[in-house]
Amino acid sequence: MCKPYSNWLCILSASLYYFFFTCLVMSTKKNITTDEFALLSFKSSITLDPYHMLSNWSISSNSSFLSSCNWVGVTCDEHHGRVKTLNLSNMGLQGTISPQLGNLSFLVVLDLQGNSFHGDIPHAIGQLRRLRILDIRDNGFTGEIPKGIIDLTQLRTVNLEYNILTGNILFMFKNSSSLQNLNLGFNNLSGNLPSNLCQGIPNLKLLYLFANDLSGKMPKVWHYCKELEDLELSYNNFGKGPLPADIGNLTKLQYLFLAKNNLEGKILFTI
Repeated sequence: MCKPYSNWLCILSASLYYFFFTCLVMSTKKNITTDEFALLSFKSSITLDPYHMLSNWSISSNSSFLSSCNWVGVTCDEHHGRVKTLNLSNMGLQGTISPQLGNLSFLVVLDLQGNSFHGDIPHAIGQLRRLRILDIRDNGFTGEIPKGIIDLTQLRTVNLEYNILTGNILFMFKNSSSLQNLNLGFNNLSGNLPSNLCQGIPNLKLLYLFANDLSGKMPKVWHYCKELEDLELSYNNFGKGPLPADIGNLTKLQYLFLAKNNLEGKILFTI
């Protein structure tokens, strides 16, 4: 209880507490509104939801300002109350990805695998600076891979397999020390393997490029891939020529697939 001579201190303390609490609530409200708007824009681009999985993605006058954290497939960060995971895998959804998804600035995991999304992968995904896992395999995405993806410095896993993506992939191997798993298999990607393949992504553990239209001679770059465990390059058009001897220096390699190319020769593995 406040003493008479300190009433003004109590009033000041209470006022400051109310002020900062109000600012915090208003700030959180603003951020959640941003996330909700991004999610609702994403929902509006979905043309088919056969199992009504997103039926609770709505805002009513009785909704709390954290209502989006209770939506199907959405997980929020406990500290900030912002959307950190969007997992809508294998829900039979059909449509495109709204560019507004790039406004989910706290997103860490984006998993849309096993649906029927189509169209281009929006460049706005390059705005998700906290993203660690991007898994949109087994859809119908077309066009080129957005170059901004490689600028996401927290990215650990990129899985784009089983789509209809085209274009060159040289940019995917530049300055990404965090990337560990890169799966671009079963697309229509073309061009050569880069000569700096593992210099740009030195911590790469898994590289799947199978069933594309990659061509040219296989470069002698594998001695830089010291962490590589899985390598899948089958069903491409690599030019006739010898296998790079330095593949045998991959001491952590557990799986190697090179079938259906024009390669020849032997691999001598270092034991």
